[in-house]
Amino acid sequence: MTTPIESLKREHRAIEAVIGSLRDTATRVSAGDSISPDTLDLYIDFIRNFADGSHHRKEEKILFPAMVAAGFPEDAGPIACMLGEHEQGRSYVRRMVAAIRDLREGKSGARSEFQSAALAYCNLLVEHIQKEDTILFRMAESIVGPQRLSALVPDFEAAERESAAYAAHEAWAHSLQAVPAGA
Repeated sequence: MTTPIESLKREHRAIEAVIGSLRDTATRVSAGDSISPDTLDLYIDFIRNFADGSHHRKEEKILFPAMVAAGFPEDAGPIACMLGEHEQGRSYVRRMVAAIRDLREGKSGARSEFQSAALAYCNLLVEHIQKEDTILFRMAESIVGPQRLSALVPDFEAAERESAAYAAHEAWAHSLQAVPAGA
């Protein structure tokens, strides 16, 4: 396996692919394009099971505790900021789920609410990933150090094995193009 930081950065590329597609799809939903709620559910599945369920879980349960053990404060600074953004992202996902339910029920405003929540999520994640890639991960490499980070590899591998569809989600993300009309 690659280093934990390389693994997280690789996952960021998959998440960015989904964010790009979700942004385009959300705009099309709001414009009235015929996109099935089942297609929108694919994004939610990826976000909940790959981006949050695996990627953020590895950060929150493995990397961040290693950073705290190396002297980073947990309730202030970069870790607290990242944890807060993870929670903010989850709130946007809940809004998207509610909007998809409302779309299925034909409620007015569901299309624009989905777009609003999806774009807010996408914007948050773009900035979040940039902060992690350029600031947080560099700090982790410097302060935690390569030896302690290497010791996290088995925990990262176990987390990926526990996510039954990890490889499928990653492959789906990298295969995304704009969702065709009527999908």
